[in-house]
Amino acid sequence: MNNTANKLNDITEISANDGLQLLDKTETVFTNEERAKLTELIDEIFPDDIEQGEFVTSDDPQVLFAKFLWRIKYLEDEIGQYKSTAEKLMQEIENWFKSKNKQKQSQIDFLSGRMEEYLRTREIKSMSLPAGIVGLRRQPDKVEVTNAELFYEKADANLIRKIPETQEPDIPKIKQQIKQTGEVPDGVDVVSQESKFYYKLN
Repeated sequence: MNNTANKLNDITEISANDGLQLLDKTETVFTNEERAKLTELIDEIFPDDIEQGEFVTSDDPQVLFAKFLWRIKYLEDEIGQYKSTAEKLMQEIENWFKSKNKQKQSQIDFLSGRMEEYLRTREIKSMSLPAGIVGLRRQPDKVEVTNAELFYEKADANLIRKIPETQEPDIPKIKQQIKQTGEVPDGVDVVSQESKFYYKLN
């Protein structure tokens, strides 16, 4: 194991004030091969505007690595600033989008409302146009349990969905039974819903 590896194994603490504290305080001298590898490493992680020579010429790992740590701290601070700026920009963009979306959706709702009014007043179900289709789509009847006490008293067991510690009307099964038999269980009303306007773009 080379000298550099031995030194790295001796690292016990990273201090913001003192850099790396090494158990072994004996002087360490980098070999030419180690110095070349460090130079290559520094070229990769530091931009061109860093004075790289002062890092390479130091033979003391404590001095060299302490400088590395201060540089890392500076870079992490920059990352934090970028993150803060990005978050602010994303919030501004999101607010801008919400504002624009609200404006455009308001215009869509207005135009849709005019078309829906036209179709309803003339009792037209749909219109096929060059740009798309507009129409009124029939909505399924809505089933409402208006008297739960009466419903539970009279309803068949299969119309009740059992949940641990509680129970509630099973609306899909109630709707299915009404559709099959035409009979509405006691305590249940069938509410017809108005057709819903739609459009489809080509």
